[in-house]
Amino acid sequence: MNTIHILAIETSAANCSVSLSANGKTLLNLSIEEEKSHSQKILLLVNQILTQSQLSINQLDAIAVSAGPGSYTGLRIGVSVAKGLCLALKKPLIAVDTLYSMAMHVINTYPSFDYYVPMLDARRMEIYTMVVDAHGQIFQHSHPLILNDNSYQNLSKDTSVIFFGSGMPKFKTEIETNSSWHTIPDIIPLAAQQNFLVYQYYLSNKFANIYTFEPQYLKQFNLIIA
Repeated sequence: MNTIHILAIETSAANCSVSLSANGKTLLNLSIEEEKSHSQKILLLVNQILTQSQLSINQLDAIAVSAGPGSYTGLRIGVSVAKGLCLALKKPLIAVDTLYSMAMHVINTYPSFDYYVPMLDARRMEIYTMVVDAHGQIFQHSHPLILNDNSYQNLSKDTSVIFFGSGMPKFKTEIETNSSWHTIPDIIPLAAQQNFLVYQYYLSNKFANIYTFEPQYLKQFNLIIA
């Protein structure tokens, strides 16, 4: 079987990252965190990762991109770059839910919990979140949520749950009242988190339509984090 090289792009949050994988295994990962710099840095990272890998851009088999939710501006930039590369190279586009990518990364790293809850900050007491079980099945799809004392009451108090992401600190006090609920700090969206997933999507021909695909913003522009 030929080696499948996929370039993954992640621009849904403050950091901007690019990763190169071969058959789902990470070869290189570059990331930079500078506010409002995605439009200037993304193509530089793409060029840098190809240079370091000594891989021609024409040797890529697909381009993957974070589909959101997250920063409106960041998502728009990442998707625009991914679409442009796909059109120029005549390669397929693979779109990955940002929260699901984070969840699968944590499942693979910490496989001992019943449910996994990624949480992305959306300002004030709002977050973007989803719930995934230990087998990677989606229990609750990506959605915006205004946190309160009753949030996540659909999760049994007897099941072990792990919460993570930039929105998690907003709910940490409530999490700590339940001995079965836990947190992991410093989990942010990164392109390398996509690599195993996008390889599986590639093998199953799960491609996005380059012409019609749009990120999942989940909220109106004036409410989206920038």
